[in-house]
Amino acid sequence: MKNLLKRTNYLKFLLLIMLTYVVSAHLGMTDANGGHRNRNTGTYN
Repeated sequence: MKNLLKRTNYLKFLLLIMLTYVVSAHLGMTDANGGHRNRNTGTYN
């Protein structure tokens, strides 16, 4: 029973890590200042 509980907790932990990786902010498509430049208006978002 303890082994099953450890395995379940391990799987929950892995799922949490994988989900946070999926929903984390992206690293690409930013300018040198780390922002997003709107080319139509010339402003930063």
